[in-house]
Parts: sequence; structure tokens; C-alpha cells
Amino acid sequence: MIERRELIFVGGAAHSGTSAVARLLDAHPRLLALPAAARFHSDDRGMPALLAGQIPLDEFVGQFRDRWWNGAGGLGEVGDPSLLERELGGFEDAYHRDPLAACRELFLSLTAPLSGEHGLVETSPGNLRQAQALVRLFPEARFVHVVRDGRDVAAAPDGTGLAAGIQDWAGKLREIDAAIRGEEDGAAHPVAPESLALVVLDELVAGERAGSYEELLGVLALDDDPAMRWVLDQELGPQQVGRGRWRESARGLAGWALRRRYRRTLIELGQEGNHAARPLLDAYEALG
Repeated sequence: MIERRELIFVGGAAHSGTSAVARLLDAHPRLLALPAAARFHSDDRGMPALLAGQIPLDEFVGQFRDRWWNGAGGLGEVGDPSLLERELGGFEDAYHRDPLAACRELFLSLTAPLSGEHGLVETSPGNLRQAQALVRLFPEARFVHVVRDGRDVAAAPDGTGLAAGIQDWAGKLREIDAAIRGEEDGAAHPVAPESLALVVLDELVAGERAGSYEELLGVLALDDDPAMRWVLDQELGPQQVGRGRWRESARGLAGWALRRRYRRTLIELGQEGNHAARPLLDAYEALG
């Protein structure tokens, strides 16, 4: 059953609304969103670095206990410590025989008790940036890339300012696009188009909501469900996700200049062939 489980990896640039989309998916009776981000499978110093030979096995195991299990927000807050030690012990032996199979089994064995018979929705920050590694580990998985207006991303409380924030946001989109296409390090593990759903948060909460919602259901092979509709209607509105918050920091001439900068950034991304550029530009032109 563990080998056949349904896996959905949700990701995107920080502050793009991944938790909101995960909450929507969690409402489906077939799915369950992991209550804590696993992270060890997609952090920069996690499984991708281990499989690439960038960190030794003992360092990965040590980080697992100290950071991903016992650290703040780690799986240890919801998982069984005895299960961890048992699985890590078997993992170290299995890794030398078949690294990919060992990493896959570790992830599935530690997350299965948390989701039971439900399909798993996982929202670690690095999911899309490490898409190549995840395709190798979980060829059956589907991916959801959540994007939103880059001005709202830049206006997050811990941001670096609106202009610099848009530049940083665009850099993240470029990084994710390269990972999805499988263009880094000569790898040949792109995410198949039929396994990737792109969700523009602005459209989902304020634009052509029905079309955006139905497209997501289609890629994930989900039936429409009243509980999901309720979350969409009652919990995912413009105010609840902070749509347009950038306007509080850029009024008048500053707002006009930021709109020009943002549109120019979207056009540049489109010229580069970025998969998220056209949907974001469409949302900008429709919603402002």
C-alpha cells in the first residue's frame, strides 16, 4: 500500500500561497496534507545533496535527527520517535545497496503513518526547486506549482523591499522553471506536463475561479467535492490571502512605477520561455 500511495508535492517561491492551496487539497476526502513539512527530501542539504554526493551519509543522518525531526516545526512534533530510529537504522544499511530505493523507502515509511490510507499532500519549500530529484525518487508523483502576483510576494513582512523583492521573486521563478524542465547539471528528469499543475493564486481567489479550480482537479485526477468548494468559497478570498497588499506600500507615482517594473519583469520571463510567465501576465492584465 505504501508503494502505491498517491503523492502530491506542492511548492513555489516563498509567500506564494502554497499553504492555502494545500488547505484546499486537504479538504478532499481522498487526500491529507502532512501536518508538518518533511523537508529532508527537498532541502538543499537533504536527500538531493546526499544522492549527488555533496554530503556524506553520516551528515545526512545527523541532520535528520537534529534538524528535520527534532528541530522547530520538525516531524518529531507529529511523528513517532521509535519509528524514526528503526527506519534510520535500516536506511543506513540499505543506502549502500541502492541509494534511490533507500531514500524512497525512508520518505514513504516515515510519512505513511501520518496520512494513513489517504493520498499525501506535502508542502516543503524546496519541492519545486528539487523537482528533478523528486521525479527520480517518485516518478508517480504529481506537482503543484503555486504562483502569485510578484508584487504581493515582495510586500511580505520579511521581504527586502518591493523593487528588490520582485527581482528576487523572478529569480526564484527562473530557478524553479529550470528544475521543472530538467535543465540543470545535464539531468534528464523533467516534470511531465501532465503531472504538473500551475495555480495562479490571484485567479483562484479573485479571477476565473471556476476555471482555475477545475484545471487543478483535472491535473490531479480529483473529483469535485463539496468540502473543497466550501474551503474555496469561505477561506480563500482576496482578503484572506492578502491579495493587493503591495498597494499599502506603493501609492501614487510609486505604485505606477512598480506596475511598470512588474509588467516588464513578466515580459522578460515570457521571452525566456518561463512556464509561469504567460498565466501571470494574463492575471495581471485581467485583475490589475
